[in-house]
Amino acid sequence: MRIFQNPMRSSGPVTIHGRHTILDYIFFTRPVLMPPVWTIALLGAHGVASPSPIPIWRWIVMFVQLWCLFGAVYTLNQIFDVESDRANNKLFFLPESLIRKRAAWIFTVALNLASLALALLFGIAYLSLSGAIVLLGVLYSAGPRAWKNHHLLGLLANVVAHGLIVYSMGAVFAGGQLSITWGFALPYVFAVGGVYLATAAADTTGDSATGKRTVAVAWGTVRTMIAAFTFIVFALILSVVRFDWHLAAAAVACLPFFAISVSVGLLSGSPALQALGAPQTSAKAAVAALTLAAIVAYPFYLACLVPGFLLTRAFFHWRFRMTYPSLTPGR
Repeated sequence: MRIFQNPMRSSGPVTIHGRHTILDYIFFTRPVLMPPVWTIALLGAHGVASPSPIPIWRWIVMFVQLWCLFGAVYTLNQIFDVESDRANNKLFFLPESLIRKRAAWIFTVALNLASLALALLFGIAYLSLSGAIVLLGVLYSAGPRAWKNHHLLGLLANVVAHGLIVYSMGAVFAGGQLSITWGFALPYVFAVGGVYLATAAADTTGDSATGKRTVAVAWGTVRTMIAAFTFIVFALILSVVRFDWHLAAAAVACLPFFAISVSVGLLSGSPALQALGAPQTSAKAAVAALTLAAIVAYPFYLACLVPGFLLTRAFFHWRFRMTYPSLTPGR
């Protein structure tokens, strides 16, 4: 699923350095997309406010389990998008044959099995939620009626998977009851929806050129950003109602970026909105705000993010001679 997705495009032919290694498989899972998943799960765990401290080994297992679970979602998506990725000169592992398609299938199945096996450690409810993510990943990417090709189903898959289910997984992990987590997860459904819509708006031109029917292609960039702004407003209102001050603070921090995007779009139109990179800046601001909220809740999270970011930058510089990921707006 494409939530929080950085296109990772290269402006020209990619230069590949080094021999095929296990690192290719690790970065094939798109680790740069894991922090947004971990962030929502952490905020879900914090919302339960477990009375007893959670052992560090359980946190590590949860992080690894979510990596395997969503890594499989992202590798499956790349398997079905290999031709469009090749045309757009991005996500090079399959288009450049660094990983063969058969090996990618085996790796994806292995990731799913590993994630479900690890999920058993946290109970049946957590396992059921993990199974739902596997199912949504298949529905989103696979087959002629893949949800990614339908704008409303694509939106639904992302807000349910990354908002409702991931938040609930964090809450269940921390000892919460699944039956009472749905209401507390609702503000995150809107928060994730706002980020997804902004990301889709940022990719309108490329998605339209490759025939993808995303929500932004269907609605247009300006209307999509209006919807994204509305989603963030609802996330703010619901978080205040639920006394979720971490999400409320994140929504307040990123809301001006969405408001500016809407203003630019209404006053100057889609071309100016895209030229300024306002939708992508809005998405990055929201992700950064949510991440900071999770760090405030669990300071140890920062120690996980910084090395991961630096190692990812080092790998992509070594492997492809490119700067990725970038914190610069529009990159």
